[in-house]
Parts: sequence; structure tokens; C-alpha cells
Amino acid sequence: MALITENGWSQVNSNAIVKAVVPGTEAVRIEVRGGVVATILNAWAAWYHGNVETIDRYRPRDYWGWSATNAVSNSNHLSGTAIDLCATQYPWGSDASWNMPPERIAKIREGLRLFDGTIFWGQDWSRKDPMHFQINYPEGDPRLDAFALKLENGYLGIYADEPDDPDDTWLPGGAVGDDENGTYWADVSQYQAAVNDLYPHPILVARSNSGNVEDTRFFQNAQWAKAALDSGRLAAFGVYYFFRPGQANCDLHKEMLVKAGLWQHPRVFTMIDVEGDGGKIRGDHSAEINDEYSRLVKDYGNANRVIGYLNPRADPSLWTQRPGNLKLVVPHYNNDPGNSYDFPGRFAHQYSDRIDCAPFGACDANFTGMSLNELLDMLSIPRRTPVMSTADDILFQLRGSDQDSLAGNTGFVGLRPYDGYSQFLGRFVDRQSIPEALGTLVFESTYRVAPYRNAEKANTQETVLGHAAAGHGAALDANEKLDQVLAILRDLATKKEE
Repeated sequence: MALITENGWSQVNSNAIVKAVVPGTEAVRIEVRGGVVATILNAWAAWYHGNVETIDRYRPRDYWGWSATNAVSNSNHLSGTAIDLCATQYPWGSDASWNMPPERIAKIREGLRLFDGTIFWGQDWSRKDPMHFQINYPEGDPRLDAFALKLENGYLGIYADEPDDPDDTWLPGGAVGDDENGTYWADVSQYQAAVNDLYPHPILVARSNSGNVEDTRFFQNAQWAKAALDSGRLAAFGVYYFFRPGQANCDLHKEMLVKAGLWQHPRVFTMIDVEGDGGKIRGDHSAEINDEYSRLVKDYGNANRVIGYLNPRADPSLWTQRPGNLKLVVPHYNNDPGNSYDFPGRFAHQYSDRIDCAPFGACDANFTGMSLNELLDMLSIPRRTPVMSTADDILFQLRGSDQDSLAGNTGFVGLRPYDGYSQFLGRFVDRQSIPEALGTLVFESTYRVAPYRNAEKANTQETVLGHAAAGHGAALDANEKLDQVLAILRDLATKKEE
């Protein structure tokens, strides 16, 4: 049985965690539980950032969320329902009045009232923890759903008219982009909320129709997906239809994709969902299903763009004769991603039908052991091109080569530290290699996280790895600065010629 943390929520692993950008910040991503928890805690972090004090001024980070382990046995960080903001300023065990002016405390109290009691402040414990904020109501409390919906409908203006963030593509636990350990996605229909920018995965699958009947949420989901595909936020969008004998099925499916502007999109694929619908569909329908499959393949011009969903244990007779190269998702509700039974063509399994995933709440959750790029290759969908693909690319951008007159062992001249550059960037471009600089970052930034350097809150592996990840982010930032420097040099050269 899962541990229940102090505020009445079950402990979760990284599969339930999302890391969306906190609205109003450039790159703050706090590890929190998906669903209503993410909606509320990210909104609180956004409100705090905009009304109390900024939460992103310390580098690499000064905010914390979910943790896999904790010295406090029932810590709410274990359930992904608690966050720490401005942690180094407000150490555990200190009173807020020691480090906060009265007006700042009053502003936090105002925010707690505005959030309808859904947030609890650690300052109100007997042993104070002024950096700490958590979900105040237990799991399943309807007040949380009501307040999350209120936020999504524009309350406080936090989720209103947010711009797309092309970098906001997250896998469970906060891994960015391609994950060599596998790929996750949700599949949804009209029975879940419409998708929005809180969705954490690089793949999404949504229903278009069930036989002759259009899914009432499809066009709303498709509109978001099209923008997300075009911006790079989504790597691929799968659209499925529920097969019903003798009905429109693939014809209506194609018609709806055309209407949504997604037919023949290079990042869209089709899934044929073959199930018994609780015993309503019986017999072998292989001939009709295979005819629909063949027509779709002909339209796509590529068999890899059409996959299937089949429950061979519950519905073994529905689709007995299948194309030899057909790839299948099979259901296996064991809550254990990657651990499923062998079946011809199986490449993924639906490991649960009730995993919390933002913004849907409980929904179908799927996993394949393929990396994202391997999955895209299987579907004949182009891979996403990273900004810098390897450590060698980063090192070259930061330090150049021995043949580069502007670089050498001392790094690009234009990248040397000046006002506004961090000491860490200076080390990157001076005499340290990438691994050495990352090591320095991990040691120094971990050393500075004072509230965690005691017996009760020891630094965890996740903390240290978080700092290392921030180092990679700094390297990407350095690459952007280099582009700016080169643009300036080109401009100066042009003016000199004139």
C-alpha cells in the first residue's frame, strides 16, 4: 500500500510528476504531481513570483518540489504536493519575520486567501518552514477540482492568454526531450478535459470518432496539437478512431483530420482502436478492419503511419488476421511501465487507465521502452533536432578549436565574463573542460543550499542532479550568447566595409 503523506496524498514516483514552466517566469520548472496539483501549485508559484518576490533570481535554482526520498518519513514532497520557494533565503526552522519585511508576509497571507484555502504555508507549523507551501486539502477533495477549474477559466489571470513555449516538452520526472529509458504518452477523448499547455509529454494521442459519432473534444484537442506540432512542443500527434462494424470509422476519421488541417501532416499518425466495448462487439472482423487499414496506408503512402490498439486477452477473436508489419499497443494495467507480456507486433503497452496527467486528471497512460527518437523512426516521423546534440558540440561552441583564431584553450574572447555574466559561465569559457565546470557547479551550488545541509534535510541525489542539469542549461545559454556576439561582429565588419 502506498505511503500517505502528511496532507493526505499518496506517495508517487517520477511517472506522476510534471515540470511545466511556471507562468510569468522564463524557465522555472518545479517538479510537482500532475493534474489539479500541478494546476494549483504552478499557479501559486506564478502568483508568488508576480506579487511577493521573484523566484528565479538565484542560479541555478532556489526552488524545490517532488523528491523520491526524504528524511521526513511522511513529507508532502514525496507525494509531489509541496514546493519550496526562495529556499536559501528562508531556512527551515527560521521564522518568516526574521528575513521577511511585514509587507511581504502580509502579501503572502493575501495570496493564501485568494487561493480559497487550497494552499498551506509552512510558516504556520509549530516548527516554522517559511519557504514551504503545499496542497492543503486531501486527495480527492472536490474543493481542489473546483478551484483548479476556476484558475483554468481565468481567475487571477494566471492561465489566461499564455504564449506557447516551444521548449516546454517534458517527460516524467522532468527529463527533457529524448529519453533513452523510454517514452510516455496519454490517450484521451471527450471524457477528459481538453488538452492545454500543462500537458507534459512529447507524444499525445486523442480520439477523433467512435464509428459514426464524432468525439466532442476532438477539434479542440486538434487545434492545440497542431499549434504544438508546428512550434516543436509536441514531437508527434496520434489520432485514433474506435472501430464499430459497418460504420463510417476511417472515412469519418479522415474527414475530421482534413477539417482540422492535420491530414497528411508529417507528424500525425493514425491508430485503429479494436475493442469489444463490454461484449457489444463480437466475432471476427478482420476483413473489414484490414480493408480500412489498407485504405489508410494507401492514403498515407506509408504503412508505418498506421498502428493498432488491441486487447488480445479480453478480445482475442475480433482481429485474428492482421497485417504482418502492424505495430500494436496492448492494455496491461499493472502500473509498471515497460513490464508487459509478449505479443506479435507489440511495441508499447497501456499500463494504467487512471494515471494523473495534467491537465486531464486520471486518464489512460502508455509507455514504450523505445527512446523518443526510436519511436519517431518507427512511425516514419522526422526526429526533432536538438539545439546542440552532444557535449562535443557544446565544448566547441564554448571553446572553439585549436585552428580557430578567436579561440583556443582560453575560449572565445567574446564569451569572457562581463557585467551580467555569471561566475559559472566564466569558468566554462576559461580553462576548465565541460566535465570540470559541471563538477565545480555541482559542488559550489550544492554547498550554498544551506537549509538542506543538516541531518534532517540532507542533500539528495535528485538535488545534485538538478544542479548538474542546470549546468547544461547554462551551456545552452552560452551558445545563445555566442550567436549574439557573432552577430555583433558581422555587423561591425559590414559597417567597416561601408
